[in-house]
Amino acid sequence: MHSERELLERDLYTLETMISHLPEYLTSDDTYWEIYEAHMPKLTIGGCLMRQHRLGQLHHRLPPVLQERLQAATQKLGDLMSSNVVRFEQKTHQELHARLSEWMKCLGSLSRQAEDEGCFYADKVDARVVITAMIDQMQQTPFRLEQQVLNELKILDSNLQQRWNSGDFMWLSVWEEAYPAKKYWYLHGKPQGVIQ
Repeated sequence: MHSERELLERDLYTLETMISHLPEYLTSDDTYWEIYEAHMPKLTIGGCLMRQHRLGQLHHRLPPVLQERLQAATQKLGDLMSSNVVRFEQKTHQELHARLSEWMKCLGSLSRQAEDEGCFYADKVDARVVITAMIDQMQQTPFRLEQQVLNELKILDSNLQQRWNSGDFMWLSVWEEAYPAKKYWYLHGKPQGVIQ
């Protein structure tokens, strides 16, 4: 099992690596960009924003050298967003539609399969977390969020809330402080009938 520091440092390294590939990614047509490095997830804007958010929430747990790296990564990401507003907004909406579709399929799979194999909620809920990170960013000036995104998400959330059992935080405890239950209720508990 990795220590808290190892998990945070790995997340920071992933964020830094993703940001280093962002200029190429923003000019591509891809939603999910392959980074050819062992254990590296595909690059997406949502993946960057999710990591930036949670590391920012947990920065006080980082040693000074990692705090400096996080600050530099956050500055670089901010600069890239500022100098590519239109492209960044387009790519984020492209990903938002893909993630909403993925999340809808996951919730549909839960409805059909309940305790069967298929969509294991704790492994799939990162799509919902990433959607939140992108929506939060698109609601900041100078970006604009498509109202359709909020409408679709409201329907999906309402569907999930009808069968939600509040409970313990489902991810590793290192991340819990970054995801308070009031906003991230879908990480605190599980859907009825689902095995985690």
